[in-house]
Amino acid sequence: MKFGLEFEFFVSNNGVIVPAYLATTNLDGNPFLGEIKTQPLDNIVDTIFELEKLIYLEQQKLIAKGYKMEIIPCHQFTIDQLVDFRKNRYAVNKKELEVLEEFSIYSNNKTGKILKKGETKASLQVNISEHKTFNYLEYNKISVDDKHKYESSNVVKHYSCVFNYLSILQKLDNSFSTDISTTKRTKGVYAIKEGIFGDRIEYRSLPNTIDYKKLITLL
Repeated sequence: MKFGLEFEFFVSNNGVIVPAYLATTNLDGNPFLGEIKTQPLDNIVDTIFELEKLIYLEQQKLIAKGYKMEIIPCHQFTIDQLVDFRKNRYAVNKKELEVLEEFSIYSNNKTGKILKKGETKASLQVNISEHKTFNYLEYNKISVDDKHKYESSNVVKHYSCVFNYLSILQKLDNSFSTDISTTKRTKGVYAIKEGIFGDRIEYRSLPNTIDYKKLITLL
C-alpha cells in the first residue's frame, strides 16, 4: 500500500492574507492556496515525516520573502482582492477549469457544496492506493529480427488493485469528526485520481488544521 499527503495553506503579508501565488510556486491550480505534496511512500510514518520536512522548508522560503504561512481552515477574501486578482492576466484559477469528480461514501450526502463568493477552504488530503506489479516481454518496441535478443528482457509494470477503502475512510471520518464538523466540511468525500503507480483514492474531508500525527495509529 502507498500513502501520500497534500497539505494546503494560506499566505499572509504583514498580517493580511494574500493570494498564495504572490509568494510561492507551490500551487495546485488554486492561486489563493499554497499546496505541499509528498511523494507516494510505503508507510504513513515516513509520509508524515516527509510532510513535516516540506512544510518547514516552505516556511523558511516564505519568511525569506517577507511572508508567513498561515495554517487556518478557511478565509474569506474581499471583493477588492478578487477584483485585483482578475486584473492580473498571469493569475489563473485552474481549479475552475478542470472537472473534479467527487464522491461520498454515504449515499445520502451531497458533495460539492457551493462556497460563498471569495471563500476558500484549505484541506489536508490523504492519498491511499494499493498496487501490484507484473513483468512482460516488451516485444512491440523492437524489430522482429532483434526479438530473440530480448527474450529475457522483462519490463516491470504497475497496476491498481481494488481494496476496501470505504472502511478506511469511515475510520478517518469517525476519528476526525469534530474537526470536520467545526470547519463545516463534508464527511466521506473522496476522488479517484491518477498516480505514479496507478489510480489512487484521495480523501478530501479533512481541514488542514488536524493533528495529522493521529494518522499513524489510523493508517
